Amino acid sequence: MLKKAVWIVAAAVVLACAGVLSVYVVHRQQATRQPTPGSSTSTSVPKASSTTTSSSTTTTSSTTTTSSTTTTTQPIQRCRYADLGVAVGHVGLVAHYQRFLVRFRNTTSTPCNLSGYPGLALTDNAGRNVIGSSTRVPAGGSTATLLGVPANNVVLQPGGFAFFRLAWEWQQGNPTCASSARLEITPPNADHYFVLHEHWQNICSSTVYVQAVQPTAAATA
Repeated sequence: MLKKAVWIVAAAVVLACAGVLSVYVVHRQQATRQPTPGSSTSTSVPKASSTTTSSSTTTTSSTTTTSSTTTTTQPIQRCRYADLGVAVGHVGLVAHYQRFLVRFRNTTSTPCNLSGYPGLALTDNAGRNVIGSSTRVPAGGSTATLLGVPANNVVLQPGGFAFFRLAWEWQQGNPTCASSARLEITPPNADHYFVLHEHWQNICSSTVYVQAVQPTAAATA
């Protein structure tokens, strides 16, 4: 009977201990869910949605258009016979040479150029040569009182001029000297000539001397 009582007491004690342990375990499980006093509580803050404001900047591209005007310079053409007018004036008698100034004029509305020596002939009314030939006065020299000038290119603007001088020997009272009725002038590099009715006497040269064309009358002196 006593032994039975002891087993009952022992069993009661075991059950009591088991209940205390169970309560402790449950308490510990619940405690682990609570914040530990004095510990830092990390609050998880939802991440703010990062709103990127795209500032749409409208760039106005100002395109400057430069109008480039290309001017094509046309080459100046040679003066043709039909482009020119001609006139002659007496300069004077120097050392037995009659001297004359001849002027070409551009009668067109566009520039043209002359370069070199004109062609000359003194003839009678029938067109027969009174003087057999013309002689070019070389640049840098002096012949028949004419100054030799370079055969430069001369540009004649509309209404502009080019000049040259001619000379021939004159002897008064010499019956062997000739007389002319016409002066024929061919512009440089042209294939037609002008006819000027110039009645000149006492022409005792076998040739007529001529300069290259120049841009001014002063350049021929």
